[in-house]
Amino acid sequence: MKKQKHILICGRRQVGKTTMVTRLMRELTVPVYGFQTVKAATDPDGTHHICMYPAGLVDGHISPENHIGDCNMHVLSLQPRVFDELGVSLLRTARPGGVIVMDELGFMEAKSEPFCGEVLKVLDGDIPVLATVKDTDRGAMFLDRVRQHPNAELYMLTRENYDEVLSEVLPKVRSWNC
Repeated sequence: MKKQKHILICGRRQVGKTTMVTRLMRELTVPVYGFQTVKAATDPDGTHHICMYPAGLVDGHISPENHIGDCNMHVLSLQPRVFDELGVSLLRTARPGGVIVMDELGFMEAKSEPFCGEVLKVLDGDIPVLATVKDTDRGAMFLDRVRQHPNAELYMLTRENYDEVLSEVLPKVRSWNC
């Protein structure tokens, strides 16, 4: 039997990568492992707090254990240890029969060598992966390795091709339920 490819959704900011992964996760009847990174809160000055959560369990809480960093138009503070500790732990909990979600992989994640190593190990493995990958040059070496991984199919997402990509990927994700 041919090994199924992992699915990587790649695109620029605000094209719907996370929206698509959220939609696809609703189709899964098997356990979901991995992580999601989201803007958990915005301060009055426009600073966004970015946090990591177990996939499918985004609850908005901010703690030192899941607070990746803060950004606004001018400043970015980053806590790579969150990727080193929580990120690696969330990827290592995955078990056969489930699916690993990684939403998203970008330049911040590329700052953690242990995390990058674990992501590549997951992509080398047999547990299906559904991931979003930023289309950016920052963190390029790690992101290029992810985007070019031989076990993955890369789908370039734009606002214009959203429905087309969804219709192509949806049956593949549903097949992971068997």
